[in-house]
Amino acid sequence: MSLINLSDGVEYVPKSENPLSAEAFIIRASGGVVIYDVGASDEAFSELAKVSGDAAVVLSHFHADHSSNIRRLKPKLLFGGGYTCKKFGGEAVAGDTEVFGAHLFSLPSSHAKGCLGLEYNGLAFLGDGTYSSKDGFNAGVLRETIDRLEKLSAEKFVLSHSEPLIHLKSEVDGDLKKIYDMRKPGENFIIPW
Repeated sequence: MSLINLSDGVEYVPKSENPLSAEAFIIRASGGVVIYDVGASDEAFSELAKVSGDAAVVLSHFHADHSSNIRRLKPKLLFGGGYTCKKFGGEAVAGDTEVFGAHLFSLPSSHAKGCLGLEYNGLAFLGDGTYSSKDGFNAGVLRETIDRLEKLSAEKFVLSHSEPLIHLKSEVDGDLKKIYDMRKPGENFIIPW
């Protein structure tokens, strides 16, 4: 399998269904290489192992389809949300930080506790951070997600498992606001389906 070019300085290993594996992104930032998510497939591991030596690895969250290859890669620099770092080690990011010229930011999410996004060169990589849990969206957390995304300078969002991968910020923001507007008084969860 070969890498696919997403934009200037950004390549990725495509998602797979068997095993379920999210896309793994290689970002050649101004200060070094940043890997965003490591997937679960052997193909992702093979491509990432070629560049992982001095790369900073960022996990969007702890779910296996985004993180399984981390134990095989054994990166020197690992970043994640607090919950992810409890599971895998590394440096927990609780707000905003810069790594090799990429902006890392915590992302409130109904999908998983402690999501982490990455902003680079006009793109915001969000993993599964804008998705619901199996129970729907927590209304309070969804409001926090919308507020956080509105503060980003990137106008294009990269959503894992999505086709196409890149979405306009206004589109994602609008979709999340429509879901938020479906909330019912006295109910904590919004079930949009």
